[in-house]
Amino acid sequence: MRRYKYENFNKQGLSFCHLLLKTCLLSGICVPILHGVGIRGLDNSPMMGMPPTNDLENDMKKMESVEHEHEHGDHNHEVVASKNTHQIKKKDAPIGELSNFFIGFNYQASGIQNQVLSSNLPQPTKMTMNFPPLVGVGLQLGYKQFFGPKRSFGLRYFVFFDYNHNRFGSLKADTEFPFGAYTMTEKDSYAGQYTSNLYTYGAGMDMIYNFVSTKDFIFGFAVGFQLAGDSWASSLQKQLQSYVKSNKHSSYSPANFQFLVNFALRAQVSKKNGIELGIKIPTITHRYFSLTNAQGQTLQANVRRIYALQVSYIRDF
Repeated sequence: MRRYKYENFNKQGLSFCHLLLKTCLLSGICVPILHGVGIRGLDNSPMMGMPPTNDLENDMKKMESVEHEHEHGDHNHEVVASKNTHQIKKKDAPIGELSNFFIGFNYQASGIQNQVLSSNLPQPTKMTMNFPPLVGVGLQLGYKQFFGPKRSFGLRYFVFFDYNHNRFGSLKADTEFPFGAYTMTEKDSYAGQYTSNLYTYGAGMDMIYNFVSTKDFIFGFAVGFQLAGDSWASSLQKQLQSYVKSNKHSSYSPANFQFLVNFALRAQVSKKNGIELGIKIPTITHRYFSLTNAQGQTLQANVRRIYALQVSYIRDF
């Protein structure tokens, strides 16, 4: 009986030891965990090993500050990225030609179409007159205006003034045409005993289109029209005016209306400087004079510039 009680006591003792050991082990694991998460005691006081309340509040504030700085940093990064993207798009976008006032200077060379008609002349060969090419200069002043985001298409409006000069003469040495006290005879046309000055002035409008449009170079064309007046002045002017006054069947017209069409290839090599190579074509023939002398002989001169080639320098301002 005593042995049985002893063995039973030993078993109960071992069971109690095992239970105590398990409890200690479990407490060693759970207590740090509870301390880490901040479990409070029954009297609302921190458990052993827990940080004070002020420390927890400070830690929370630090965490909120870090989070705020992180969000603010992300926002700043987004703003910078947006600005960089905008700058890249702005850099890559075509610059285009700017709307501006401009002034242009040009050099011109013009061909002349000359129709000299004569009637009742004693000579069988009709009298003709030779006009070498006119050469001269021109001036433009106006405004160019461009449309659309790329500014490839535009219009320009301008006033202009052209001056051209040459010498001319009659070609047939055996032909004379007397009118009043003056006789028109032949001399070397290119040496020219007669001089002629042509003044063309008016206003025009061009359509502009640019094929190439970069920051440093623009290339395109311009096509348009001009409404103008032509005024001719020659070394025969005084004689013609005097003769016409005393002969009612004669006429002299130094000026006339002119309609011109023009086309030009154009390039702008910097923001303010451009060059153009163009041609303009007058369309209206001008009867310069019609003379009838005392013998009933008539001489008419119908002249027109058939083209004007020009090289221009354009300056924006």
